[in-house]
Amino acid sequence: MDVDPTIAVAIIGLVGTAVLYMLQNWFTKKREIELKLYMLKAKRYEQFFKKLSEGFHTVQTEGKSTTPEFKKELGELINILWLYGSDDMLRALNTFLSSSRDGHELQKLIYFMRKDLFKNTTLKTSDIEWWRAI
Repeated sequence: MDVDPTIAVAIIGLVGTAVLYMLQNWFTKKREIELKLYMLKAKRYEQFFKKLSEGFHTVQTEGKSTTPEFKKELGELINILWLYGSDDMLRALNTFLSSSRDGHELQKLIYFMRKDLFKNTTLKTSDIEWWRAI
């Protein structure tokens, strides 16, 4: 059975167009999902960081202890990070939580959050100084 070359070219063209369309659609969907995940991750990191900053301000500036409600809210934010954080960030979070909450461990935690969000950060942990009690 011989196939007319014109029909063969047309079929190859149609198949190629369909494959390219599907690949383009797949990559577009993939980018959309990655962007949504990035935005969600950034939001979760921001919520955690704001709450953590609030706790440090309460303890360091006001000289008060954090409330049970504060600890509950912070714990809930930490639990959510287990769904979104990178492996390095989660290891730094564990180290920070099991430490005496010192500045060096916090610097590493912030560094890995930034690295997770921005991938190519040029900052070093020693560059990060975030709390200044006013």
